[in-house]
Amino acid sequence: MAEQINKVPWKSFFARIVLPTLLTVVLFLAAIFYIIIPTIEKNSVDRKREMIRELTNSAWNILAKFEYDEQKGILSREQAQKQAIDQIKNLHYGQHMKDYFWINDMHPTMVIHPYRNDLDGKDLTDYKDPNGKRVFVEFVNIVKKNGSGYVEYMWQWKDDKTRIVPKISYVKGFTPWGWIIGTGIYIEDVKAEIALITRNVINISLAILLIMALLLASIIISNYKTEKNRHIAEVALKDSEEKYRTLVESASEGMFMVVNNKFIYSNTTISKLLGYNQAEFGQLNLNEIFENDKNSNEYQNVQDLVAGRSVPDRFEVQLKTKSGEVKEVILSASEIFISGEPGYIAVVTDITHRKKAEDELGESEEKFRTLANNLNVGIYRRTIGKKSRFVEINPAMVTLFGYENKEELLDTMISELYADPRVQKGLVTKAVNGNWEREIMELRKKDGTIFSASIWAVTVYDEEGNPKYFDGIIEDVTDILSREKERDKFLHEMQNAMSFFNAPVSSLTLYPVVSCREDKTVQAYPVTRGTREEAIFLVDRVAASWFGFRAFG
Repeated sequence: MAEQINKVPWKSFFARIVLPTLLTVVLFLAAIFYIIIPTIEKNSVDRKREMIRELTNSAWNILAKFEYDEQKGILSREQAQKQAIDQIKNLHYGQHMKDYFWINDMHPTMVIHPYRNDLDGKDLTDYKDPNGKRVFVEFVNIVKKNGSGYVEYMWQWKDDKTRIVPKISYVKGFTPWGWIIGTGIYIEDVKAEIALITRNVINISLAILLIMALLLASIIISNYKTEKNRHIAEVALKDSEEKYRTLVESASEGMFMVVNNKFIYSNTTISKLLGYNQAEFGQLNLNEIFENDKNSNEYQNVQDLVAGRSVPDRFEVQLKTKSGEVKEVILSASEIFISGEPGYIAVVTDITHRKKAEDELGESEEKFRTLANNLNVGIYRRTIGKKSRFVEINPAMVTLFGYENKEELLDTMISELYADPRVQKGLVTKAVNGNWEREIMELRKKDGTIFSASIWAVTVYDEEGNPKYFDGIIEDVTDILSREKERDKFLHEMQNAMSFFNAPVSSLTLYPVVSCREDKTVQAYPVTRGTREEAIFLVDRVAASWFGFRAFG
């Protein structure tokens, strides 16, 4: 049972509490790694691409400004282009101010590159990156097709010619001069930035996840304790209900519940007592089981009970069985309320056999009392069991055990009257088996005096053949046993004296012959004390054995 109480239904608990919690954590992690981080990466790349587009547009506006001056005649084309090249060449941005702009024409020929002076003025038609891509031809094609666009290729890391890395550039054509201006970002920079953002997001997410995990763990533990307590309560309630039902069903007393004069529950005992099965019993009305004898002393109690009025806590009443037989019972009723409806629960104790036994006992009591009260030996009737008591005793029993009155002895357990209470079990077994004839044992009076008694008993059986009472006689034999001991002692001494005459002469101690005149006594002669005493003892014992008196004084 302890294992059953402490065993929480894990399947139900896991399905209702743990699984949703784990799914929450999994969904959170999935959202971080499959939605949030990819979105951050995409947005970061998009922002970088937008940034280089806007930067290129800004640089393109510089070219447009100088071209405007050319149109106004402020500057010649050569002057305007030279000043534009100087500004674009020195135009840097980024964390270390190493990001740059370049210009090539539509041929393509390099006009200006801040970090690749070796390419300035050169034809770039056949220039290829490490992957074989004709980079500047791609710039020209994009501009011819769309006017601007993005190109991915391999290029040196800013001013480091030895380091070739992937790059994305945005290029835009400047039609008045036939130029293409562009700038780009390094994919490694984007990845590093994305990685930093991702780490920050992951760290923040892990912190949030940890907090969530702690909160969820706290919720799980709290729910587990609640679930465990609920389970313990359910098991305890179920166990209590089972015990209560078992107790009620196995009770020796009948029990039933009544609401609105209808039986809503009855145990097996009351159904068997009245001869109904439980289904039949449930269809009865309350007044159908009572014997409606208006001359009965308890008739009014029955009427009050049926009417729902107050009745005594316990009262005797007669119940009718299915066959019409009348049963004498004691009924105890307690008021209850079920769903707001008044009713009561009743406990029924069958006393039919007891009443019959009491009647039979009453008939025999007078006969027994008349006979027993005139005898000098103790006569009794006693119950059977570890806590047996006398049911009936005569006055000689009260005197025998030294009690003041009959009631005092009747209230005393029989085991207290034995000098050794352990002998009672053996005597009860003998009596039940019919082997208790006459036993001599030591009993105890009220004042503690031990005396010897002769006990005899027979077993009285009930109608079903089960032992019910012991009827017996107790006689004080203390004096008889004492006289028997004296007699046995006397016979033993006589046998010792007689054996003296059968002893051979050679075994006797010889003393000088002493003569005594007929007019003198033995005491008058000068013999030793030992010799005279032995002679007197011997003659005394022989005379006592033969004639029953002492020969010498």
